[in-house]
Amino acid sequence: MRSLRVGSLVLFLALASGVALAQSAYYPARGDWERRTPEGLGMNAQRLAEAIAFAESRETTKPMDFSDKKSLFGRLLGPIPDERAHTNGLVIRHGYIVAEFGDTMKVDPTYSAAKSYLATLAGLAVDRGLIRDLKDPVRLYVDDGGYDSTQTENKSKPNDK
Repeated sequence: MRSLRVGSLVLFLALASGVALAQSAYYPARGDWERRTPEGLGMNAQRLAEAIAFAESRETTKPMDFSDKKSLFGRLLGPIPDERAHTNGLVIRHGYIVAEFGDTMKVDPTYSAAKSYLATLAGLAVDRGLIRDLKDPVRLYVDDGGYDSTQTENKSKPNDK
């Protein structure tokens, strides 16, 4: 009987602490993120400073004025700012800003995030039935000439079973 009471007490405390954690979850208001120290959120401040120094030391050699974009892409795919930002970033842990470096307010194209955005949009399109089959070529859905190809479709791929 005693073990049942102890077990019930442990279960109650576990549930109560879970409820307390759920109630204390922090979700910042738009544009009003709180700042905390790395140590206050269980991070090693020295290691974080080293990681930031590493990121800052990897500035790209690409022109600040995007003058190479037309030669790379043939044409601009949309509006871009006059200049890109230098390397910058935010480090966020549990919804709190623990570090910031560079000019994080400057508008900057994020080419490196394009695949993540596209994967999310593709997932939503599949979920909503806008893409019928993941093996369909893009040209079946986008008729702007950009996906036309003289290549024939390879019906049997090595990984297909």
